[in-house]
Amino acid sequence: MARIFQLKKFLRHIDGQLLLEFFENQSIEPNLTEKDEKEKPEDHWERIITALDSKSYQTIELAFQEVYGMAYEGGILSLLIFFNRKYSAINEKIESHNAYNQALIMYMDDAELFRKVSAIAYISDKKIKAERQGLKKVPMDQVVERKPYLSVEIRDYLVKNEARGKNCHVDVYQDAEKVYFIAYPEDYVRPDLHYEGDRLIRSTKKPSFEIIFIYYPNEGKIELSCKGGKKRQIALFNIFNQTVLQDSRPILDYQTLYDLDKVLNDNFELITKLEDEIENVQVKKIRLTDRHNKTRQIYLQIEGKGIKPIQEEVKQRNVDLKAFKVTQVSFGLKFPGKGRRGSVTMELTAPDKCNLNESDLHKRAKQYISYWGLDYQATDQDPS
Repeated sequence: MARIFQLKKFLRHIDGQLLLEFFENQSIEPNLTEKDEKEKPEDHWERIITALDSKSYQTIELAFQEVYGMAYEGGILSLLIFFNRKYSAINEKIESHNAYNQALIMYMDDAELFRKVSAIAYISDKKIKAERQGLKKVPMDQVVERKPYLSVEIRDYLVKNEARGKNCHVDVYQDAEKVYFIAYPEDYVRPDLHYEGDRLIRSTKKPSFEIIFIYYPNEGKIELSCKGGKKRQIALFNIFNQTVLQDSRPILDYQTLYDLDKVLNDNFELITKLEDEIENVQVKKIRLTDRHNKTRQIYLQIEGKGIKPIQEEVKQRNVDLKAFKVTQVSFGLKFPGKGRRGSVTMELTAPDKCNLNESDLHKRAKQYISYWGLDYQATDQDPS
C-alpha cells in the first residue's frame, strides 16, 4: 500500500532546528510564534506552516512530500549511493539523525540531485514491466541526446491513435548502468473539484500519465512500463527502438514467454540453489483459464510449503487440465532475513508479465524463472 503524506505526521519526525534551517534554505520567513505550554511540537510547527502565504505553503508541502517519499531504509541507501560520490562528509552529517531528518538534510544540500535519485528509485520500483533484449547497444551519451525526438514521436503517436498527448514532457536520468526516460503525455480533459481556501471550485484539468523506459546500453535491453494494452506497448517499444536507438527493425510482439502449465506436472520441483540460502519456497496461488473461453477462470490459493499442496488441491477439485491452462502463478520465496525481510512474492502472468523490479533481491528471485524451466524464447507470433 502506498504511503500517504500527512503534514502533521511528517512534522512529528522532524527536528525543530532542521526546520529552521529549511526555512532559510528555501528563503521563507515564517512568523515564529511561541509554542503554547500544552501544544505538541508537530501542532506548533503545523500552525506556523499553515499560516504562511499560499505560495510559500505550497513550496514547503511539495518539498516535504518529496522528502517523505525517500524517508525509509531503501530510499536513504539509494540517496547515499549518489550523494557519497559528490559529498565526502555526508555520512558523518546524517549519521545521528532518523530517516526523515536524513532525507531532509540531503534535500537541503542538493535538491536537484535528490530529485534525480527519487525519480530513479520510483522508476526502478515499478513492478510490472515488459522487456525486450538483443537490441542495439548504443552509448549512453548518445541515448540521452535523443530525448527531444522521443517526446515528439510519443506525442505524434498518441495524437493520431488516441486523440490525446498533444503536450508531452520527457525527463531523462542515468546512473552507471542504465538510462531512465519518463514521459508525461497530456491525458483527456477531466472535471476537477478542488478547494481554494474554503471555496469549492468547479473546473476542468488535463492531467498527465506516465510512460517509462529503462535502457541498458551494455546489454541492449529495454524495459517498458505503461498503461494500455499490447498494441500500445508494441508501438512504444518500436518508437523507442527507431527514435532513440535508430534501428528500423521491428520489435517482436513477444520475446520471452512463460510455460506455466509445467507447475502442475507431477515431476515439477521448486529446487533452489544452495548459495541463495532460501529458507522456504512455495506456490501460493494459481489462476486457471478455460482454453476456449477466457472469461471462465478458476482461482486457487492455499498455504503450505513447496508445490505439492497446490497440485493436490487441483486434483481434489477434478480440474480438467485439457480444458484449462495455467495463466498466472504466484510464488513465495524467503531469502535470509528476520521477519518479512528477505520475503519475495514473484507473480508470473502468461504470456510474458512478471511483477518483479530491478532490486538485488528481486533479481535473485527472477533467476528462478529460467532455473525452473518456466520460460522460453518466443517468435513474433502471438501465442493463443
